[in-house]
Amino acid sequence: MLPDVIDDYTLERGNSMESLFFGVFAFFSNMGKAISQGLTAFALKLSDYKTGRCSQPTSVSLTLRVLISICPAVYSAFGLLFLSLYPITEHGRLSTNKFLERMRLFRRDKEEVPTKGSSSKMKTDPGTPLLDR
Repeated sequence: MLPDVIDDYTLERGNSMESLFFGVFAFFSNMGKAISQGLTAFALKLSDYKTGRCSQPTSVSLTLRVLISICPAVYSAFGLLFLSLYPITEHGRLSTNKFLERMRLFRRDKEEVPTKGSSSKMKTDPGTPLLDR
């Protein structure tokens, strides 16, 4: 999904900021992992988990079951909800790729870079290499 967002941003703004998008993605990904590990340690501490103990209370077993089964199911449901709200459709993605490919060809040929509204003034439609196969 991140490459689709980057392509859509490039089409709207005219410049690509891939490093910024990937940096923000990596930051929030690592922050999510750290929060997850912290919450897991906190939940185990609340359930009276003791390091080095051979037997643990039953509350630790229940906590681990919840952390392994219910939490991922809830997170997956939220992920599917956000995925259903994702604004970039397959048709939009293909048209964005096609337009960006035309922009790249125009830049390579050192001609005027097309804008979003000037698509009718272009000479030929080179298409997207992946779609023409």
